Amino acid sequence: LASITLQGEGMHNTVIDCADGFSGDQAIQALDPTYCAFKDFQVLGNNRTSYGLELEGGGPLPAGSEILVERVFCQNFTASCFYVHRCFMITMTQCRSKGGVTGFDFSGDYNTSLNVSNCYALNTNAAGQGFLIDNVAYSNFTACGADNTGRYGYRVRNTMGVTFDSCGAEQAVRSSWYFEASAALDSGKFLHGVRCTLNGCVSVGADAA
Repeated sequence: LASITLQGEGMHNTVIDCADGFSGDQAIQALDPTYCAFKDFQVLGNNRTSYGLELEGGGPLPAGSEILVERVFCQNFTASCFYVHRCFMITMTQCRSKGGVTGFDFSGDYNTSLNVSNCYALNTNAAGQGFLIDNVAYSNFTACGADNTGRYGYRVRNTMGVTFDSCGAEQAVRSSWYFEASAALDSGKFLHGVRCTLNGCVSVGADAA
């Protein structure tokens, strides 16, 4: 999948609806995408399928690359609204998630060179988190927000060279920021432990920062 653009007329004007009878695992899935763009539309899952927009590169190393996701709104999926794995050189900006276990899911496989800015996760379910960052290297999250999340605003494990600049979380039921490291979590991962930097980040109204 190369040099393809899927562009709507705005996240409130162009709506892709997983209506009654939809039986797929993803609303939109891009396999091995390169130089692709997804812009200006909304995807409604209606809790009928697992993933909203899935970007999947070939494995085990990252293969999907140079992808732009801009002003896309995914809501009400049973797993993750956005799911990115085995990808590099991904730019995601001004995107929004609502509902699901995870709003923005960068886990499952190795990701590098993510540039995520002005993205907002809202109202995950009781077991969820706004952002799940797992097995990610040399990436940056800037001015992102996670509000009213079930457990965590940002759940981080197995990272190297990941920076959070001016990100915030409000009203997380457990923790705004949750860092995990253990031998069990290291199993099968390229990266072990948590190595990241927080600059000017904020926690409001959580049980623990």
